[in-house]
Amino acid sequence: MFDDLDRRGAAVFGYNQGEPNWPYDTHSHFDLHQRRTDRAAYDREVAEARARQESIVSWAERHGLKASSTS
Repeated sequence: MFDDLDRRGAAVFGYNQGEPNWPYDTHSHFDLHQRRTDRAAYDREVAEARARQESIVSWAERHGLKASSTS
């Protein structure tokens, strides 16, 4: 289920395998092992990724930009 940020991200960057096609380094780099072994680090990583996503989506929306497959 998409939340508002995911819907906005998909509108700007499109979809990839049913998910917003977030640009490089706006993803969370966690894995399920980390989630089980260090929940605080996992939560921090997810929060930081969401902040990066919010920042880039807001910037793109403010400037009327969308990803394109053409030059």
